[in-house]
Amino acid sequence: MDNIDIKYTALTDIGKKRQNNEDAHIEFQSINGMVFVVCDGLGGHAAGEYASYLATQAIKKKLNEVYYENPYQALEQSICFANQTIFEISFETESHFQGMATTVVAALYRSSTFYIANVGDSRAYLFSQKKLQQLTKDHTFLQELIDQGMPIPKERSSLLSYRNSLRRCVGFHKTVVPQIRQEAIKLQKEDILLLCTDGLTDMLLDEEIEAILREKKDIETKANLLIHQANEKGGNDNITVTLIEKL
Repeated sequence: MDNIDIKYTALTDIGKKRQNNEDAHIEFQSINGMVFVVCDGLGGHAAGEYASYLATQAIKKKLNEVYYENPYQALEQSICFANQTIFEISFETESHFQGMATTVVAALYRSSTFYIANVGDSRAYLFSQKKLQQLTKDHTFLQELIDQGMPIPKERSSLLSYRNSLRRCVGFHKTVVPQIRQEAIKLQKEDILLLCTDGLTDMLLDEEIEAILREKKDIETKANLLIHQANEKGGNDNITVTLIEKL
């Protein structure tokens, strides 16, 4: 689909190992600008699936009801509203919904500028001048070790166990502090913004993602290729990809 000077596509896939898809994504025009959200739900039974859905709907509701002159505040307040919504529902419904939570990565597009926020380990990347750059920081135990300069295990299985240990998520606690990227992003022609869950980044190295985005193909084909390659590498988790390209 198109939105003035950008083109976007979003795909989600159950992967090869999961029984249901706990990822969710949403793209919508709001009074605050165009909004893109990707979530990865956490919790047993259907709780993760419900949490990610609740997050997308709460963010949409907030950004369609209240206009924020400051786009950073729009992201922060809408994610905090999602956190409050999930937290309250998880303790008012059946027991298997208790403790449900989700990651969130969101991009708000206003005045040809992207503003980015995240909670958890769903990520935003910028592909520009044939290079891939991670825009968000994971809220995981592994990232804490990296920030502290601690030695990191080299075995991929060990890395994943560290990386999947979330330190921050939406809905598990009464309050949450979203990570707001202070540097806004202005895409140049043919630049691509990627939002994704860890079902992609746990399976593919940044170099492998970059190689696919370099291909002379449309973004719909690239999104399909990213999901296909993640499944070819094992498909251990649900995989969700949103690609936004500057025309």
